[in-house]
Amino acid sequence: MKKLSIYLMLAIAGLFMASCGPEDNEFAGLTIVDPEEGVVIPGFNAVSTGAIDLAQYGDEDLIQLFTLTEAALPDGYTVGNVRIYISPVDDPSNVQKFETDGTFTKQELQSYVESVYGKRPAERQFEAHVYASVIDANGTGALVDAGTILLTITPEAPFIAPAYYLVGGPMDWSASCASKEQVFSHSDLDVYEDPVFTYLLTATGDTWFAIGDDEACDAVANDGNWSLLFGTELGNGNNGMSGTFNRRTHLSDDGSFMLPAGTYLIKLNLMDYTYEISPVASAFYMVGAIPGWNAEAAATAMFFPLGDNKYAYTAYFEDGNNLKIWGEDDLGNWDAAYGAVEDNSTAQNGSLVNSGAGAIMVPAAGYWTLVLDFNAMSYTWQPANEGTSYDNVGLIGSFNGWGSQENMKEVAPHNWYIQYAIESDNTELKFRANDDWSYNWGYGANTGDWTVSTADFAKVCSNGAGNIVLNAGLYDFYLNDITGETIIKDITNNYHPR
Repeated sequence: MKKLSIYLMLAIAGLFMASCGPEDNEFAGLTIVDPEEGVVIPGFNAVSTGAIDLAQYGDEDLIQLFTLTEAALPDGYTVGNVRIYISPVDDPSNVQKFETDGTFTKQELQSYVESVYGKRPAERQFEAHVYASVIDANGTGALVDAGTILLTITPEAPFIAPAYYLVGGPMDWSASCASKEQVFSHSDLDVYEDPVFTYLLTATGDTWFAIGDDEACDAVANDGNWSLLFGTELGNGNNGMSGTFNRRTHLSDDGSFMLPAGTYLIKLNLMDYTYEISPVASAFYMVGAIPGWNAEAAATAMFFPLGDNKYAYTAYFEDGNNLKIWGEDDLGNWDAAYGAVEDNSTAQNGSLVNSGAGAIMVPAAGYWTLVLDFNAMSYTWQPANEGTSYDNVGLIGSFNGWGSQENMKEVAPHNWYIQYAIESDNTELKFRANDDWSYNWGYGANTGDWTVSTADFAKVCSNGAGNIVLNAGLYDFYLNDITGETIIKDITNNYHPR
């Protein structure tokens, strides 16, 4: 060992001293382009401890990634600090430098693997180049190259299936498992980057349901095995509006969910097995480049309800116009705004999300109808017909003796709005353009074919049709002069000044 010891001593003055400096206390998390050089000691190497599955370790465990063959060192020499350069096998230029004795905490490894590959629990391979400071009894030493090892690390994450289904609800339970047609919506992202799945449920009365993935639904359909379905950990019918869920095999009872009549957005987070259930508004509003980026402006631009949880807005959109959507109970709450997965997406269709939503941008300048589908949690831009331009559109009727019209505001091209109080029951009115009866909108063949009510507040009106009838109250009036889509919403008991 004498020749080797002399070799180390000669290396100390140059290589080790040049390599070590104040910066050596700042290893963790640094990106290094050119790893440092070190001397080589025959037989002194790093040895991998084998594949690491982080799911097998506790949060407080220290995980040994490699060991050093210290027996190869000359007498009197010990290993000081150790540094390791790790890079993904498929991206060797992405190098991270760490200071370690060969052990890492579970969280350190989990965070590192996630930063490179995300949270999917798949085996990931890395190359690790290890360097060690070898020190004699006097505290001097050399930087030694301990070689390169291959690391295989699997991050911890629960298994997330590609699809989840509502079981029961408005359908027969067995039939819903067999057909899998009540599918939860999901964004276009990897399920480990976005573990949230959503379903819009319309309940006509007390409605019971569970949740299944392909494995659970197939077990029901093929074997009559109901134990793999997911239920609430709070117990049958006690789900509330938030909580945790699990497979029935882990529950004290079936854990079936129950919701009373209404429309609800069910949101599942498969990363932590939590759920949130939110009542869904009956009205949705556009906020954005038109009509404006605030709640007051958004309340003047209401989507027309098409039925079956679909809504539409038709207008001329300028190139670059973007928007988001608010439900009536969430006006002004950006955390609850609906939008696209990718901010300012110009795709002609995409997924609707209401968690960290980006803006939806018109594909190109022109006449478009934006259709929202809350069953599928999606949106679509559909080309629309060009409209006639009017100087003005307003309300006219028995409330003002059929005289001068009350002009509305054009909040978006071809979309008109006014908030107006009707003083008497059985008031008749119509919409009129350009102060000229050549352009007027009503509904049906006769007066009163549309008597506005809370349950019947939206119709498609047409030129020259019958007078609309309203009772006394404060109303928001919306009219699209291209489609004739008309909304008259009673806000008497929910007044918001516009």
